Amino acid sequence: MQGHNKAFMANPVQYLSRYTLTVRPPSNLQSPLRRLDLSDPAKVHQFDLRPNTWGSELIPFVPHPKTHRFGTQRPINAYFLDYRAEAVRVIPLGNDADYMFTPVMNGCYFGYGKGQATHVAGDYGRRDADKQEQAKTALGGAIALGFDSNPADADEFTIVGVRRPSGWTFYVQGHEMVYERFGRLQPCFDKGVGAGQILFEIKGLERG
Repeated sequence: MQGHNKAFMANPVQYLSRYTLTVRPPSNLQSPLRRLDLSDPAKVHQFDLRPNTWGSELIPFVPHPKTHRFGTQRPINAYFLDYRAEAVRVIPLGNDADYMFTPVMNGCYFGYGKGQATHVAGDYGRRDADKQEQAKTALGGAIALGFDSNPADADEFTIVGVRRPSGWTFYVQGHEMVYERFGRLQPCFDKGVGAGQILFEIKGLERG
């Protein structure tokens, strides 16, 4: 939407440090992403950031008339790593888009390795199963970066990937449970990177 897409693409870290970004899973009947075509894991989607009371929400991009003298709003081209209950999702991250989004997490595990990203549902497998090992298996035995979204650290997390010249970098935003008219950023804690930051970068493998 007007201004938000531009601000995000100009500086994703600054944007995520300021706005609570909500990404509701397509499986949620109230989600604006419910009609997203996820049949091809490698597909690049076009998104908009819609401002709301607590920050912004990821929605599909729909072409619209010019809204300012510089022309139509640019969509955000991005990969989407979906969530499925009791399942593991894997998508390749190539060079066709500069961003990646996941739905909000509260107990799931995110992993990256061999040019792929995986989303291990918090309820996948046995209750005592090691989600990191499950992610490693899903990525073909190699996991370079990982994050365990422990609800004790923040009620919800949004993970955003940004493709840079050096490769993919992933940022985690912690926030309170986002209700229809309520939500805010809050400190989220990474045992391996540094505690107390509202936004942090996944720099290495973390065991939850």
